[in-house]
Amino acid sequence: MLITTVCARFTALLSVFGLLPWLLGSALTATPVREMTPEQAAQELAVKGRVNVRVNGQPRLLILAPGETSPVITSIAPDPIQPGAPITINGSNLPSSGTVSVRIGSLDLTGATLNAPPMGITANVPPSVPTGSQVLTLTLPDGVVVTRTVNVGTGGGTPPQYAITTFNPQPVAAGGQVTLTGTFPTGSVPVITLENGTNTAVATLTPGSNSASQVVATVPAGTASGTYGLKVKFGTAGASGYAELGIQTFVVGTGGGTPPQYAITTFNPQPVAAGAQVT
Repeated sequence: MLITTVCARFTALLSVFGLLPWLLGSALTATPVREMTPEQAAQELAVKGRVNVRVNGQPRLLILAPGETSPVITSIAPDPIQPGAPITINGSNLPSSGTVSVRIGSLDLTGATLNAPPMGITANVPPSVPTGSQVLTLTLPDGVVVTRTVNVGTGGGTPPQYAITTFNPQPVAAGGQVTLTGTFPTGSVPVITLENGTNTAVATLTPGSNSASQVVATVPAGTASGTYGLKVKFGTAGASGYAELGIQTFVVGTGGGTPPQYAITTFNPQPVAAGAQVT
């Protein structure tokens, strides 16, 4: 009843203050994409928490139920974004299913996909995207548009970009070491965290040796077994050499004990003849 009253009063206020022409623009006599009575709008608001008003297929107004908050992008990795490389978008109050689209400036990203947390929304950046400060536009399944200013950079050359290519072992035991290989900035100690399904950091790995191609870190001994998002940052945001690498799915488990983890320590003979055995 409350939501119905709110919707009815909202419609009345639009009419009283002359806002319906602004909302509908030149489409006052056009056929709407979907017609709803105030009662139907109230029901959708109660079920979904929001009603998106569209005109000729374009979102013009988002009505939120009491207690609901607008979708927000909280992070985009890697940072800076690399031309021709994938990105991961995380945020709050984002949908869990449906079709999304992503643009940087006027260029559409390919392969935009909604994933289960903590992987967020993934998409592929066109190689032709201009470098520098750009506006990323995310269009959600209900037509709601969310924007964020991003930095597009070369990240050590095109290619390579700063990126994680492998990390071993998997799973890794709590208290055990993991080795990350890839292309990394130098001159700063990496901050490596494990995130849960709400993109909240629940554990911070202790970094050991690190170079332009390899980072070694130790998982905290008390980390619970499970699947996490692995996030790696170098340097200070906005400063030279800063990089936030894309989130990777990372598993903490028994891994053969604490320690050891699953690992190959030796293999013999080397070299081995074709058709012969190796141990």
